[in-house]
Amino acid sequence: MTSPNTTPPEPSSAKDLLVPRLLMSLISVTLVGLGLMDIVTGHYYGITNKLGKAEVVLDGPSATAMGVTTVFFGLLPLALWFRTKRRALLWSMACVIAAGSAFYVAIRIHRVERTAQPAGPHADAAAS
Repeated sequence: MTSPNTTPPEPSSAKDLLVPRLLMSLISVTLVGLGLMDIVTGHYYGITNKLGKAEVVLDGPSATAMGVTTVFFGLLPLALWFRTKRRALLWSMACVIAAGSAFYVAIRIHRVERTAQPAGPHADAAAS
């Protein structure tokens, strides 16, 4: 029986966190892969309909910027591998700031692309 003044030995945190760290790494690899796919293809598939077909939401430079955003958000779970809270917090803050900046760029590029397109029902005929 333990006395009330003694604390039980703490379990090894490295062993206890191995499975969550590996699962978060798997999530990280998935998100980084999706972001890289957006960057390489130049298409951001953001919405799926109820039949499971993906619809392209962004094209071109705005899709590339959104892919960079996805990569930075994918790097965020890797903060679980840091041993100190300070380093993990710094890593998380850097990833969120970079992702937010890339998201802002993606939105700004998308607005510029939309306003640069000619409007009207005969815009396709006038462009060709």
